[in-house]
Amino acid sequence: MDLSAAFNAALICIALYVWLQGGWAGKAGALLVMLASVLTYIGMGGHHPFGKPNPLVFSGDLLLLIGFIYLALTSSRWWPIWAAAFQFNGVCSHLVAWAAPKLVSKVYYSMTTAWGIPILIVMAVGVLMDQRASRRLENGGIQG
Repeated sequence: MDLSAAFNAALICIALYVWLQGGWAGKAGALLVMLASVLTYIGMGGHHPFGKPNPLVFSGDLLLLIGFIYLALTSSRWWPIWAAAFQFNGVCSHLVAWAAPKLVSKVYYSMTTAWGIPILIVMAVGVLMDQRASRRLENGGIQG
């Protein structure tokens, strides 16, 4: 299984979990990640999508960053802050590629895609921790 197929499998599983088990922030986060992924795959339709800066992939990543920042500001959950921080790194990778156009395409690809997996992990762990906290509160608080 190549890296793209592994990411797609993780994306579908984690987005489905977060959508089904998360609150409004989880549902919004799952939707944002799925939409950004679709824009990335559309932008990668060319023969050498990372041979130079890709405006469509950058647009999807920037919109995802804005969405995560919005979730971080309006939600009481901690995971959108982490997701926004990881996504900020991905957006900065595009800016580096524009500032240094001779950057090797594999390096550009690696810099912009490396943050996808940590975002998915943070979303899943955040929703899991939120569920545990909710169950503890329903059962009368922390037992000790």
